[in-house]
Amino acid sequence: MRAPINIMIDTPNYVVRTLEENDDMGNWGDWLDEPNTARMLNAVPRKFTADDFKKYVRTFDRINSHLLGIFRREGGLLIGIWSNYIDWKRSEFLINLIIGDVPERKTHVRHETSWRVNRYFFEQLDLKFQRATTLATNIPAIRALEEKRWTLSARSTKPAADGQGNVEILLYTRSREVWKSQTPMSDSALLARDSAA
Repeated sequence: MRAPINIMIDTPNYVVRTLEENDDMGNWGDWLDEPNTARMLNAVPRKFTADDFKKYVRTFDRINSHLLGIFRREGGLLIGIWSNYIDWKRSEFLINLIIGDVPERKTHVRHETSWRVNRYFFEQLDLKFQRATTLATNIPAIRALEEKRWTLSARSTKPAADGQGNVEILLYTRSREVWKSQTPMSDSALLARDSAA
């Protein structure tokens, strides 16, 4: 029987770790109140409370589902979240990433954290495949997935959050072997690029 685990992943500029109910949620409550963010997630814009945060954290059992906060190393602000769901029988995990702090989206946070998070799930947890979904209208996300050799494996539709018809959902998959073929940027190269920006 599997036991709950806490995950801690260090990067040069961020700390990625299992979120706890008593963590400082920062401006998390405002993330989905930003119209573009809500639209890309097919959600209705709204503000969330500290109680909402605690309830959300409690929905992750740290066995089959993991909620990982991305904290800026300088200042400790929560700027994003990885929510990953494991199917142990299929040896795969579904990844979801939101960078809720809008200015942080102009940094290298996605690149800096994604390779290390994937490495943990592929190597530490010995999973063989990963999945990701995105709206068909989210061109930046599609471009990022395809540049990293994700394969489009299915399409589906679901009602739009605003009640205006349906939205198309794209399902992408990638194997551990394909992920390993991608050469990550070194920590020193990331720091050099950040310093030059």
